[in-house]
Amino acid sequence: MSWASRATVGINQHYQRQQRDDRRRANHNEIERRRRDKINNWIHELNKIIPAEHMNSPSSETQNKQNNGGQGENLSKGGILAKACEYITRLKDTSDKLTECLAEKDQILLENLQLKESINQLLAENKRLQTQLQFALETNVKLESEHQQQQQQQQQDSAEPIQPLAELLLQQHQPHHLQQDHHHLHHQKQQQQQQQHHHLHHTSSQQKSAPQQSTIISQSQSCST
Repeated sequence: MSWASRATVGINQHYQRQQRDDRRRANHNEIERRRRDKINNWIHELNKIIPAEHMNSPSSETQNKQNNGGQGENLSKGGILAKACEYITRLKDTSDKLTECLAEKDQILLENLQLKESINQLLAENKRLQTQLQFALETNVKLESEHQQQQQQQQQDSAEPIQPLAELLLQQHQPHHLQQDHHHLHHQKQQQQQQQHHHLHHTSSQQKSAPQQSTIISQSQSCST
């Protein structure tokens, strides 16, 4: 092979390598461009998600000026990422506080349920005690009534021998001549009672014998005729 032929082959190989490198470079640039576009799109989405009041906070303006060389117009990519981190951190803190509040709420609900159960138990106990108290009051009234009736009966039973006992005590404390007079009056009273009884008996006997006598007289008259 001549020198010209070898030179032509070398040029062709170099050209092919250059084309291959250009294609690789172009592919790499395309991949890098797509990667940057994807990152830019996600940063843009973050910029839309972050609330405006958080983006306009003093720390956001300071970060924006630093990233834009003191031009506080629009947030740079770094500023958006920084504010996204701050916002996520704030959300995490809020979430932690809410989790604590929910735990406290669950504890309060549990205590409230326990209090309701205690109240129901106390109401049932109160009702039971009221029933016992009502029964005790009724029993007490009944016993008091029976006790009063027993006292009245005892007073009636004990009132009968009081008068003879009083007379006996009176006789024991009277003088001798008064006692004799009392005995004499008592004896006269007994005699009068006996006479009245005898008179009543005699009168009753006469009343019974009168019809018999009239019958005998009538029979004798009939015989004589």
